[in-house]
Amino acid sequence: EERTKRLSKAIMQDLDTPWTEVVGEICSMFVYGFSPQEITWRKEDDGVWPASISLRKQDTVERWEFDKDNKRVTGLWQNDFIHPAVFIPIEKLLLTGTTTEGGNPEARSLLRGAVIPYLRKKVIEEAEGRVALRAAGIVKVQLPSEVLNGTDEISTQTRQGYLTMAANLATDKQGAVVLPSDRDEHNNLLYDVSFVTTESRRTIDMAPIIERINKLMASAVLAD
Repeated sequence: EERTKRLSKAIMQDLDTPWTEVVGEICSMFVYGFSPQEITWRKEDDGVWPASISLRKQDTVERWEFDKDNKRVTGLWQNDFIHPAVFIPIEKLLLTGTTTEGGNPEARSLLRGAVIPYLRKKVIEEAEGRVALRAAGIVKVQLPSEVLNGTDEISTQTRQGYLTMAANLATDKQGAVVLPSDRDEHNNLLYDVSFVTTESRRTIDMAPIIERINKLMASAVLAD
């Protein structure tokens, strides 16, 4: 009983990393499916006790080692792509996972069931952004015909400059324009920039769709 109390104190109070951070790192298994923690020890007058319980990041796990029967994990190889790969035996690991099904040490991420709804939501949100950009209409750039159809270098450069400006305005990358004030014989501007809108444009409220997909993602995670 005394040894159990001492071990509890070593874990809860004496670790190099606070126990609350250790628990937070263990909870990363909900995202990745598993969480490998390496345990280091230190020797004190009253025995050998845990010194640290540190996460070995899931994306640095290169491969797993199994015994000859391929039934028991014997350790993992960690590769951070900077230093040579290091083997960590299972005796030095605190390996937690969301499931033990099939003996897979990497288990199954709780987010796996939410991937398809997430991809759908992403497409809808991108479409919603495009709708917002088009709410003010499409960019209309008016140029003289000799510039629009000209093949000489000046006309080509001028036309390309206005095309770039139109693209920047359409994607909200530009907030101001400078135009010449030249007019034709009917006092119409030769150069002009405006937004063209359609009165009959039908808007679609995508918020209920996104909300429904959010619920699908939440239920998928909670179901796992």
